[in-house]
Amino acid sequence: MRHELSAVLVVRNGESKIQECLRRLVGLADEFVIVDTGSTDKTLEEARKFQNMVRQPVIIDAVGTLFLDDEGNFDFGKAKNYGFSLATKEYVMWVDVNDMLDNAREVRAKFDKASTMYSTSDIVMYTRITRTLKFPRVRIVRRETSRFINPIHEYVIDTAEPRKVITFKNEFLNFKKQRDVARNLKALIKLWKKGHSLRTAYYIATSYKDTKNPEMARLWYEICLNEFPYWEFDETIAAADYVVADALKKGQFAFADELTMEMIENIPQRAESFYYRYVYNVKVNKLEHALKCLVKLRELPPPPRSRIGINMKAYNAKEREDRIEEIWRQVKYNHQTMNTDARVYDSVQQAIDATQFMQTVY
Repeated sequence: MRHELSAVLVVRNGESKIQECLRRLVGLADEFVIVDTGSTDKTLEEARKFQNMVRQPVIIDAVGTLFLDDEGNFDFGKAKNYGFSLATKEYVMWVDVNDMLDNAREVRAKFDKASTMYSTSDIVMYTRITRTLKFPRVRIVRRETSRFINPIHEYVIDTAEPRKVITFKNEFLNFKKQRDVARNLKALIKLWKKGHSLRTAYYIATSYKDTKNPEMARLWYEICLNEFPYWEFDETIAAADYVVADALKKGQFAFADELTMEMIENIPQRAESFYYRYVYNVKVNKLEHALKCLVKLRELPPPPRSRIGINMKAYNAKEREDRIEEIWRQVKYNHQTMNTDARVYDSVQQAIDATQFMQTVY
């Protein structure tokens, strides 16, 4: 049985992108739903041109300022939920006007296979926002059991049980040049006042970082660590990454000592833990331990590029090997010219030669 799919687009002032965005979905979507939220350009005109070009049904609804609150904040979650309510097909896929999909027919074939094999399939696809950064988001869900959560940095949930979550490696390209960070920050703080969550705190911190306010960024990243100490979440790891880097930069070594050990204890599988412990040990001139942290990095897997907050320095193999060589030369020089304790020298040599990491204090 072939399951049908609606593509839902919420848009405002997207005249230059809407045609290309929608055309790239032909061959994938059985229906298009366009919710215009107050465009003042030719977005609606372009949408109607597309409506006349394709054989699939195209539903267009101009809602104006319906999803703006009294302070002028836009509720993206409600707008997308409204778009879902206009759709008529069994499955729905949300898209933004800046999302550009390649290989629509390939995605369609994958969707047909997945939706036939499982009673309910949630499809995760990647969104690439820079040439080096992409992240997964749930894109296709069952219409009757799904809805968006949050007015900003919204995400979709599907309450159907049982369901199968399947990840396609196909990517949406979203190289939006400018993002309204100040607007987002205002809406996020309002959301935080309604109820605290790690996701909201993380995006507030990131917004402050993007607006070049490092003091407020650190404050909110520390809120992520102190109020939501759950290390299994990427937001927590990314927050710790920022906070420990800032502490080391400012010479707050006692704080960095405590936090890096906490990272190693809770997320020993992530390179960030040993990378920052290595930096800390260099700062306090514990070169033996710094070297052992670098050796440990050899054992850890490649970076999970599809996840948020990845510090690529922690995974750079060439930089790691260069640092090993540099520290080894320094220890060797110190031993030869300053009569460094031979036990330290020998221990470093063992770390260099080791194939397995030596269990010790980092």
